[in-house]
Amino acid sequence: MPRPVSRPVFVIVPGASQTPSHYAHLIHLLQSHGHPTLSSMLPSTGTGANVTVQDDADYIRSRMILPILEVEKHDVILIMHSYRHGPPILSPFLLLLVSFTNIVHFLWFTEQLLTPHSGLPGSAAALGLGKEDRTKEGKSTSVLGQIFISSMLAKGGEGKDVVATFGGQLPPHLIVNEAKGLIECEDPASVLLNDVASQAESDALVLSSLCPSLASFTSPCPRSSWDSPAFKGRLAFVRTLKDLTIPPVVQDMMIAGTSQEFIVKDLDAGHNAQIVAPEKLLHIFIEMTKKFEEL
Repeated sequence: MPRPVSRPVFVIVPGASQTPSHYAHLIHLLQSHGHPTLSSMLPSTGTGANVTVQDDADYIRSRMILPILEVEKHDVILIMHSYRHGPPILSPFLLLLVSFTNIVHFLWFTEQLLTPHSGLPGSAAALGLGKEDRTKEGKSTSVLGQIFISSMLAKGGEGKDVVATFGGQLPPHLIVNEAKGLIECEDPASVLLNDVASQAESDALVLSSLCPSLASFTSPCPRSSWDSPAFKGRLAFVRTLKDLTIPPVVQDMMIAGTSQEFIVKDLDAGHNAQIVAPEKLLHIFIEMTKKFEEL
């Protein structure tokens, strides 16, 4: 049997504390529809070692993206979920802000306080790997597009870390365990799995989770690639409308704060849409891939 014709590979970067098992059904759906996939547990997940956001970005680039581009010679669609989780405690304040301030103040607040929040190692890993960049280097494969699922949009490269952007404090559902070098969550289901109907499934997902390293919250966020010219028109954001971790109003403010044009798709789901709405995500991914391939 001849080797299949090359097609874009979906590289799925898990959220903090999550592993590829949390994306298993989504991966199955993609592959059953003929779309190759790759996912991997990030180095900062499940360890108290000094593993930084930059370490995660380097791993994603060297072990998840470049082998596909350089060795297997396929294009990549980069999928990024969460990482790091936003502060639910901000939600009421942000709602008041939107209600009682004008658009100028709204956008200023977005840029100053929200844009640097998260590491987003996946987008950092794709810097210089867009189609325009790779074509100039005489390369035939590239990262065709970036799709964010309720993910924090950090510009990075400014020396700021995750904790510093919270004013030196993490949101109340996260706990610093300095002795173990970990960030722990006492009740993850209430904020991360609020719309998972089955208690058994919710429990299994919690027990399948691993704590991220403290260093991944306290190390500088690397420079992201979503504002590079090579990804103009190649950005999509999936808004999760029942999200208690990164509420929709925060998602909107982050998108606005980037000053970039995103294709925005809405899902009536909580933070882990890949668990409760994998079929809908599948169709969004396929639709976005077609758009990116046409550019």
